[in-house]
Amino acid sequence: MFVMIRFALIFRIIESKIGTCKPWESIRCFSQITEASMGLKRNVSLSSALGYKGQGPYLTYILHRIGGAGMAVFLAMHLTASFLESKDFGVGSQIGDVLNDIFFNPVFQLFVFFCIFFHAINGLRITILDLFPKLITYFREIIWIEWAVFFTVYGFAVFVILQAEFGG
Repeated sequence: MFVMIRFALIFRIIESKIGTCKPWESIRCFSQITEASMGLKRNVSLSSALGYKGQGPYLTYILHRIGGAGMAVFLAMHLTASFLESKDFGVGSQIGDVLNDIFFNPVFQLFVFFCIFFHAINGLRITILDLFPKLITYFREIIWIEWAVFFTVYGFAVFVILQAEFGG
């Protein structure tokens, strides 16, 4: 249902941009039309996808995927470490200790917090746009709000992690 509404709104955006583009806004209108139509294509080649310069929306798309993959890696490592330390394996507990040492590394903690916070905030943005389809016309502004919230929350997490690591 929400996907159909999103497709209908994308088509409306494309139709409205074609008719209302002024000559001095043609590049901006073309990039918005290209961005909207690329989302509808299923067979986009790798070279055209990598060459696409979608700025904010594309960056959030890529970082959302990286965040999900980072959380999956963290969860797999955490479950493996917990399993190996709970059993009385000779080598397994040493591997579990190594994995726990990785968990307590501040660089890894910052990466995991980045993945979790960005994935959660971006998922909230996507949910809001799906629940309130009229807001799709303001999706770029909503992305700026998302970045402001993310940098505020993540900046606080970075401060706390680094302060705990370097004493303070």
